[in-house]
Amino acid sequence: MALVGTTKQLDDAIQEGCAAGKLVVVNFFSPDCYGCKSLQPKLRQLAREREASALFLKVDGSADGLREYCEAQGVTKIPFFHFYRDGARVAELTANMQPEKLRLLRDTLEAHGAGAALR
Repeated sequence: MALVGTTKQLDDAIQEGCAAGKLVVVNFFSPDCYGCKSLQPKLRQLAREREASALFLKVDGSADGLREYCEAQGVTKIPFFHFYRDGARVAELTANMQPEKLRLLRDTLEAHGAGAALR
């Protein structure tokens, strides 16, 4: 999972991932967020398992210069996810370690072509 620090880096990474035919998953998080921290091992596992079909990116939504961007993109709480396919946002959701939220994350990955079971 690549950490991006600027909006330009994020936009470039989304374009590159989509151009390579991958589903791009952007995880908006904060280093101080307990839910974000607890979800990271699952996300790292997913990123490794889906390396051929998905690009996972991390954005610190609390960082200077990115807070306003997150608000403009509709990130209402963290952890929050945007999914991009072919240059367009195809889904967004919030997730945590609750089984129903993990299932929703897995289902969203599968629906957009990057899915095997999240366990």
